[in-house]
Amino acid sequence: MDQFEAARIGDLEWFNNNKFDINAQDGCCFTALMCASQRGRKEIAFALIEKGANLDLQDYGGDTALNRASYNGHKEIAFAIIEKGANLNLQNYYGKTALICASWNNHKEIAFALIEKGAKLDLQTDNKDTALICASYNGHKEIAFALIEKGANLDLQNNWDNTALICASWSGHKEIAFALIEKGANLDLQDNQSNTALICASFQGHKEIVFKLMENGADTNICNVMGDTAISDALSGGHKEIADAIESWQRTPISLKYTIQMHLKRCGTDTSNMPNLLLQRNSIDKEINKHEPI
Repeated sequence: MDQFEAARIGDLEWFNNNKFDINAQDGCCFTALMCASQRGRKEIAFALIEKGANLDLQDYGGDTALNRASYNGHKEIAFAIIEKGANLNLQNYYGKTALICASWNNHKEIAFALIEKGAKLDLQTDNKDTALICASYNGHKEIAFALIEKGANLDLQNNWDNTALICASWSGHKEIAFALIEKGANLDLQDNQSNTALICASFQGHKEIVFKLMENGADTNICNVMGDTAISDALSGGHKEIADAIESWQRTPISLKYTIQMHLKRCGTDTSNMPNLLLQRNSIDKEINKHEPI
């Protein structure tokens, strides 16, 4: 047995009884620390770290021990490597960092530790995905919120020109979409088929995201490469209620939108449902009549 196999199976006694090159790499360029980090053998990983193992060596795919611990969610090992001063921003041959790995797989405690220790937030994979795009696509809201609050670029686009907002809007992750909108994400950026976040949310039937986008000024008239707008895509997706709400929103004068919006805010009423209220005019009257005149 060598140190690589001992690390994989968690044989701590082997390390106590044998001499070995702590930074030697096997045929796949794995070190013992990488093997232990991959499998979650924390006692062995801790011992190797304390003995001075090189934390930043990379395997055949460019992954470090930190990348492997982060991808697999072995948080105690990741924390130890981070605290010992590993380079947080090394990218593997696909451009993935430890933060991107943790964000993709929703290992939030590892992601939080990397963010707090200063990991670069906007590095991109070979597909130009960022940690925020990964978290937004998969609905990992705690990680997305942490990235947004720490100042991640909200408008970076991947190889398909998707932004974090387009991903969240397509997938229906409304809390992430709302956070991105409220922090000022560009609402009208288009993917490689010229779809906006509004077109995506409309086609998928994510009504609350549609209303939030419109209330914050998303352009309802943009067409994609097929010539479809948010209205026609909503109808294509079988969401007539959304199509009707968008049409009603388009017909409503800006001055009336503003007046109602200010009134609802003053009354402590959620304004994100305003497009639906405009569709249901009686509901507006009832809402206004609950409070003092505008």
